[in-house]
Amino acid sequence: MKHAQRIFQSVLVFFPLFLFLPQSVAAATLKELVNKTILPIGDSIIQLLYALAFILVLIGMVRYFFLTDGEENRTKGKQFIVWGLAGLVILFSVWGVVQILLKTLTSASL
Repeated sequence: MKHAQRIFQSVLVFFPLFLFLPQSVAAATLKELVNKTILPIGDSIIQLLYALAFILVLIGMVRYFFLTDGEENRTKGKQFIVWGLAGLVILFSVWGVVQILLKTLTSASL
């Protein structure tokens, strides 16, 4: 039973990689491989992080404003809001730094 569980976990971990296998075989260069496989995965992960941070802020707002039956809900709501906003600030600032670096490096190579 434990062996079957390990196989199932391995399949779950590596299955998304097999979805991009045809694209990686068809890629002629490393740049095409990165553009076709790695960038879409990274973009999806970044979008998921933005969504999670925003949902965290919304949950905090609901707990803070609408679940006012105890002080514990208000403090938990504040924590959710602070952590969600901190996540959004970090994501946007990293995105800005990456964009500045990309613009600088690509314009210097021309």
